[in-house]
Amino acid sequence: MQSAHVGKHWIGTYENGLGDGATGTLSSKPFRVTQPWAAFLLAAGPFETTRIEIVDAADQKVLLKVSGNDTRKLAGKTNSTETLSPVIVDVRAWQGREILLRVIDEQADSAWGHLNFDDFRFYAQKPVLAGAIEVK
Repeated sequence: MQSAHVGKHWIGTYENGLGDGATGTLSSKPFRVTQPWAAFLLAAGPFETTRIEIVDAADQKVLLKVSGNDTRKLAGKTNSTETLSPVIVDVRAWQGREILLRVIDEQADSAWGHLNFDDFRFYAQKPVLAGAIEVK
């Protein structure tokens, strides 16, 4: 499988031996939004149940959800792919606040019921990344 992950570490919810049957949530430790822009890499099945959430650490309010369904629509794709695609997020409204990331896979009963996630970074300016989609 070619996912186009960056570096040595990434998250894939298929790669645990259970394939698409595995479900669960992985939450990061809280961290401060230090720049006005963020980007990450995502590939996910075409469901709302395979998603990344950006969450306010103080009140646990979900600030943004990005699902495999969202990325397919925004990119104009019709088929699923393992290849990670860049997602750009304007985080100016949350600058200075503590957030956390949630990697969520609640899709156990179908092909493509998994996601791949990698390389979350902050940027001082809106990043220019080949093939990127911007979510709001």
